[in-house]
Amino acid sequence: MYHYNGSGLDYIYLENGYEEFDDGISIHDMDGLHKAISKIVVDRPVMKGREFRFLRIEMNLSQTDIARLFGVSESTVRNWEANRTELPGPAANLMRGYYLQSIDDNSNLGEMLNRISQLNREIHHIEMNLEETADGWQLAA
Repeated sequence: MYHYNGSGLDYIYLENGYEEFDDGISIHDMDGLHKAISKIVVDRPVMKGREFRFLRIEMNLSQTDIARLFGVSESTVRNWEANRTELPGPAANLMRGYYLQSIDDNSNLGEMLNRISQLNREIHHIEMNLEETADGWQLAA
């Protein structure tokens, strides 16, 4: 068996679905593997911080994004993920719901999460085009 820790979860072992080489390992269908792990995480009765982090990363959301969605500070999310503070049950349940909705193509919540992720990427690439008009400088159309 292969101890797969690329997910950030230290308890994942693969019985098959991988090939070992002299210089490394190749895992078949990495996306499928992560979806299977996500489903198991969502279905577990207790969620720990590292599992919360795994789902957040699977949704391609930053700690800042999650903090805004959950109405908490970014440091609170960091503390949950590092297991410095206990992850409250309502936050775990909300994360489960967000994740399940994010994989449902017909969900408005999934669209919202994709938009937040896109906005997060855009935040890091700031470009402002201005034009001078009769009324002064304004953001270009």
